[in-house]
Amino acid sequence: MSKETSKQITVRFNLSDWIQILGEADDEGIKPVQYIRSTILKRLSGTLVDVKSIDAYLRQRERDNLINNRRQL
Repeated sequence: MSKETSKQITVRFNLSDWIQILGEADDEGIKPVQYIRSTILKRLSGTLVDVKSIDAYLRQRERDNLINNRRQL
């Protein structure tokens, strides 16, 4: 971490979300707190993209491919 001041926070999850976090952290071989922190930092840096954005990108790419295929005919 940088020399900047940091802030400790408390986060609450419902049981089903917590179980999912435990599973995903275990899959990556890290502690749940490390998983949560890394997920947040990835989101802030732009390397973690939400599902809706990915879906929109894939739909647009499929449309572009379809249009390009029609032009080649």
